Amino acid sequence: MINNYYKLKSIIEEIDQLILKNVSSSSPEFQAWRTKVERFLIKTYGDESYEVCEFKKMSFSLSICTFNTPHSEFVVACKRDLERAKAVLTTYLEELEEVAPNEIDDVKDNNKSTEPIILLSHRSSDKKYGDAIEKLLVGIGIKNDQLIYSSHPLHKIPLDKNIYEYLRESFGRKIFVIVLWSNEYLDSPACLNEMGAMWVTQSDYTNVYVPSFDFTNPKYYQCAVDKNKMGAILDGSDNCKASIVELKKKIEELFCLSVDESQWIYTLDQFMKDISG
Repeated sequence: MINNYYKLKSIIEEIDQLILKNVSSSSPEFQAWRTKVERFLIKTYGDESYEVCEFKKMSFSLSICTFNTPHSEFVVACKRDLERAKAVLTTYLEELEEVAPNEIDDVKDNNKSTEPIILLSHRSSDKKYGDAIEKLLVGIGIKNDQLIYSSHPLHKIPLDKNIYEYLRESFGRKIFVIVLWSNEYLDSPACLNEMGAMWVTQSDYTNVYVPSFDFTNPKYYQCAVDKNKMGAILDGSDNCKASIVELKKKIEELFCLSVDESQWIYTLDQFMKDISG
């Protein structure tokens, strides 16, 4: 029962990401999500259950259209049924929670304190590359609360939270840091403070670099990181692509994820377009 609760919770959390990406019923990401929902509902409630039938009634598309119908209308139709699905699936989640509330609360508290989290350490001026990395991580399966990325509304520091206190709380968990290096990053005391916290806590990290990064910058050599550790230069090259594939494998292992191959190919292609655009 607990496993079903968290599987459904994960499915619901993906809906906001799909809406933000303006998917339609023909989008590969949406189709992968829809298949996941149907498989979950069939396994949990049965092939001919009320829950399965109700979900299949949602078309996520237009009931009437022509060749001239603009794509934006398909996006709106998909969003409408995604919001409806979110409301319906949330009621199922609440029902699952009612079955064993104390047991689920205990697991929630334990998971929150031990589950890993990713910090995307960056300078706000490098948001183009930060956003591309965020989309990549979400495509791999990282949830909203498993990523700290202050330039994105779904991963930012909570309102009224002191940024340094929040980071200090998060560093109590197993944290994996992605450092997005740029010349502007080296000029930011806040960014360097994040790096200092990473060094003190001996957090695992991966280096990624904007294409314009100056590796001869003396400030870079003053930072407490391993300069011989290979990183990814986000220049759209084959080496960049190979490094991102390695990063994906590392994250899958850290978070016990398994990404659908077609979903991954789409996500990687989008990432390469985003950093090259």
